Amino acid sequence: MSTLDLDILKIDCPNCARECEEAVGNLKSVASADLDYNTAKLKVKYNEQEVKEKDLLQEIVRAVRSTNHDVALSEAQSRELGLSQSWVEEHKEELFLAGSGISVALAFIVGFLSNSFPSLSLVQNALFILAAFIGLAAIFPLFVNAIKSRTINMSILMTVAVFGAIYLGAYGEGAVVIFLYLVGEYLEGVSMQKTRSSIKELLDLAPEIAHLIQPDGSVVDSDLDGINKGSRLLIKAGERVPLDAEIVLGSSALNEAAVTGESLAVDKTVGDKVFAGTLNTHGVLEVITTAAQKDSMLAKIVEMVEDAQANKAEAAKFIDRFAAVYTPIVMVIAILVAIVPPLITTFSPYDVGSWNRWLYSAISMLVIACPCALVISTPVTIVSAITAGARQGILVKGGNNLEAGAKIDHVLFDKTGTLTIGKPQVAELVRTKSSLSEEQVIALAYGLEKNSNHPLAKAIVSFAKTHKAPELELSNVKEIAAQGVQGEYEGVSYKIGKLDFVADKEAFGENYREAEAALDAASHKGASPIVLGDGKCALAVFVLSDTLRKEARSAIRALLDEGVKHVEMLTGDNKKSAHSIARELGLTDVQAELLPQDKIARVKELQKRESHVAMVGDGINDAPALAQAEVGVAMGAAASDTALEVSDVAVLRNDLSLLAKFIKLSKRTMSTIKINIAFALGIKITFLILAFFGLTSMWLAIFADTGVTLIVILFGMRLMLGSRSKEA
Repeated sequence: MSTLDLDILKIDCPNCARECEEAVGNLKSVASADLDYNTAKLKVKYNEQEVKEKDLLQEIVRAVRSTNHDVALSEAQSRELGLSQSWVEEHKEELFLAGSGISVALAFIVGFLSNSFPSLSLVQNALFILAAFIGLAAIFPLFVNAIKSRTINMSILMTVAVFGAIYLGAYGEGAVVIFLYLVGEYLEGVSMQKTRSSIKELLDLAPEIAHLIQPDGSVVDSDLDGINKGSRLLIKAGERVPLDAEIVLGSSALNEAAVTGESLAVDKTVGDKVFAGTLNTHGVLEVITTAAQKDSMLAKIVEMVEDAQANKAEAAKFIDRFAAVYTPIVMVIAILVAIVPPLITTFSPYDVGSWNRWLYSAISMLVIACPCALVISTPVTIVSAITAGARQGILVKGGNNLEAGAKIDHVLFDKTGTLTIGKPQVAELVRTKSSLSEEQVIALAYGLEKNSNHPLAKAIVSFAKTHKAPELELSNVKEIAAQGVQGEYEGVSYKIGKLDFVADKEAFGENYREAEAALDAASHKGASPIVLGDGKCALAVFVLSDTLRKEARSAIRALLDEGVKHVEMLTGDNKKSAHSIARELGLTDVQAELLPQDKIARVKELQKRESHVAMVGDGINDAPALAQAEVGVAMGAAASDTALEVSDVAVLRNDLSLLAKFIKLSKRTMSTIKINIAFALGIKITFLILAFFGLTSMWLAIFADTGVTLIVILFGMRLMLGSRSKEA
């Protein structure tokens, strides 16, 4: 089974997406079709042994065009497939809209003149009827598809309403209703296209060409598709980085706003990573690529956001289910309104109104009943919120995570790389009573830790290199998760890690107490001590300190201000060190000396108490807890691939203050959705009641449809527009 991914044009409402999806899904050669309204992306599965891709694409394009939409094809593709369209065909939506609008405008002008020339009233009515039929021609393909699929949609409602108005002689109202409906549909399309394109703009940030350095030192320009991982590139001042890479020559300041949302340029030099789409403000850089184009951080951001847009919130799913039954029910009610009261008048002594009076009310109800405002309000708000977050460096993987984020009352933090900058350094080396020299102690620690990826191990390796310690080759080196590392050298077994892992309290005696005293002194300072031992005694204590993020305390205060009840740290550090840091940061609680499985156990424990938990971390060992929490937050663009994969939210900028902004954005999003739904339902119910009692007209009915739809769209989009204004 093969998959064909296509971009669909002019998708302006979820119902339109569903009609287009059904038209393609009904093709014999198609196994399944899935069109996501938020991203306007169509995924078609088919058996490549039964149909050629070219033939299938022709069928799909024709099916899509039958629903008044189109497939995004290049001019070359259109010519090759024989599907080229004339200018008129490409712009028929705008032409129908213009034709209907001009006819309505002329009708009003003629109506004004008819005060002096009464005979012109016939011309006015003719122009209104012309405007109505031009409008109906625009939705005729949708009407036909609805009849074929036996579904009741807006094309059915509008067609019935317009013909009913013409039957009643309300030519002007029928014409204006269909014209304003077309205006509303067009503006919905423009609004959604603007929302969708805001993320696609990210892709345009990466240049199409890179300066590839050849083995002989010459430089040639190359398409990104032809550049593999490990290639050497030249990046000039003022150019954007084409691919994720590591600097091997030169230094500069890079504007990373496209990836992290941070507007201030970041100084970079040899050994630092640079991301595709970021701007080299000055200086010339030579870099080695660390990922191909499809695997770059920028590509991952776009992919994650598009996946997020396709991942519906529960509110959106509910509205979709509601709309599926709402429209047919309103159609039935309108029919009953048109028939039952006149029958009462005809066959009973009670005069409740004529056929024409109740038919007019029924038609007004059909216009009012359009579910567009309800259906579109949630997805446009979700997409706007996801876009707003992405611009700030907060990637939210779906509307369901925004819903969960609005309920968070308990935030758990990993320590290293999350509350701290993740680059610990050896602040002090405390040697206990042993026969080994300082150089030998450092060399043994180096030999044990040199292949470990743990931040504390890297700090010891860096310390050893700074002191030019000899590199010893230890055998049987084994890393014990959350405990330390053990290995052998010249027949002696060595361990480095936690005191209880390295030393035996009874066997080591006074030496154990000496090491314990060094640990206590370090812990009271908030440092992380690591012990080196040889099975007989503790040889030394490496005191490592990791700088707390400068914004950590204010970020925790901001979380509490946003209504989070508990902010807690989970760490493998000893209790004294952990509590010292907790006091400094103002944390409400701390859990220390934890193994990875203890972190997930803590999350589950809180969930049993009906807490809504967010877990924040950046490493592989945090992944289980990130996956278990209601909202897992991967911290920093340098977070492990595993953490990024399992997380629900990725904070790409190393800024803890964005967590409170995420929760605030989540609350604003859910508040906006609730307001939109309440507003749309309130207006529609009010106007339906007024229409039933004959207290409104189709002029006002179209406001209750198109006007409300545009209001909820703009109200939802303000989330995205707000983020842009803050950036400026």
